[in-house]
Amino acid sequence: MRRGNSTACAVGARLEPAHANLVAVFQYFIGNTDYSLQGRMRGRECCHNAKGFDVGGELLSVPYDFDYSGLVNADYAGANPIVNQTNVWQRSYLGACIERAILESSVSRLAPLQSELATLAEESGLGGGQVRRVLRYLEGPLAQSPERLVARLERACRK
Repeated sequence: MRRGNSTACAVGARLEPAHANLVAVFQYFIGNTDYSLQGRMRGRECCHNAKGFDVGGELLSVPYDFDYSGLVNADYAGANPIVNQTNVWQRSYLGACIERAILESSVSRLAPLQSELATLAEESGLGGGQVRRVLRYLEGPLAQSPERLVARLERACRK
């Protein structure tokens, strides 16, 4: 794998839509709004808190830097006024509008994430209160049926 060129990411023409949606749903699950998969951010080429990789001619993005997510809950993290957040625990879906089947696939692929992140939280050395907070936070998007979650993300998608 080699790092993708920033022009392709900035234009968005080669960014694989199903993978970009998977990243957007993942970011929603963990409550992160401090990322961008398209366009220029703060005078830099795309992407913000994600790296593009050319894999077999498709540009895929790998997110990083989750300190402003509700899941991490860093003491210095603040709400993102660009998406009308009032606190870092408020989830905002930043994904583009996409075919329902792709969105359903992303949701179903990430549903097991709750148990995997819960295991990590329990083994992380966090105190019991912090682990309970992480577990409650992860339950948020999955407390509703997958159909309702997909419908909610469809209403919130970026046109």
